[in-house]
Amino acid sequence: MTSKYYKNNEIPLGDKGIAGERDDMFNPQISGRRVRYEHLQRYRFATRKIDSNKKVLDLGCGTGYGSKILLDKGNEVYGMDNSQKAISYAKKTYPGPEYICCSAEKLPFEDNYFDVVIAFEIIEHVFHPEQVIKEVYRVLKEGGDLFISSPNRKNFYTIGKHLLLRQPYGEKINKNNIYHIKEFTYDEFLDFLENNGFKIIFQYGQPFPWWEMSFFLERTKFFEKFPQIIGFPFLKYAWTIVVQAKK
Repeated sequence: MTSKYYKNNEIPLGDKGIAGERDDMFNPQISGRRVRYEHLQRYRFATRKIDSNKKVLDLGCGTGYGSKILLDKGNEVYGMDNSQKAISYAKKTYPGPEYICCSAEKLPFEDNYFDVVIAFEIIEHVFHPEQVIKEVYRVLKEGGDLFISSPNRKNFYTIGKHLLLRQPYGEKINKNNIYHIKEFTYDEFLDFLENNGFKIIFQYGQPFPWWEMSFFLERTKFFEKFPQIIGFPFLKYAWTIVVQAKK
């Protein structure tokens, strides 16, 4: 998919003076092929699990490409981000969803409002993740689905540096990443979700080995039956953890 607005709009990559993490994955400016694939794959995974005619919140929607994917499945979609530049871009580039600029720590919705909440690559960006996850729980209906992902700061890369180079584990994979506030380990992330009332339904890790092939294989039941093969082989040490949970 390409955007007719692409040539006339500057993609709001970041709001802190350097390139950030709000790329348009249909028209990426700073993201490589694998990163683009992983971002799109998470949304494709969620849409396969969501029936149509659901009320969906895309939390941290950024440039709106994911909200558009969810909308095309036949859902009522609300895209929310705290960047006005990103929301303005999304409204122009991927119209259809209801876009709102506000903080994830105080959502402007009633209790039990959404059937589904998507929160891909947002929880590491907020100052108060506990408050955000409580708000997500509040606006989800009973039995509603949460699809959420987060980088895993104790992954094969950081473990290798620790063992081979004697580098201590940091609070972030990249200490110079000014856009990440709090990164979890695998165990911390799952405990965080369960301690806030969510039941883990399914999980897998990224990146995928042979990710180009995974694009085709993930469309089969093989992917969901054998995530340790088609997904990252050692989930606990994957770079990114993707989770489906229920309220």
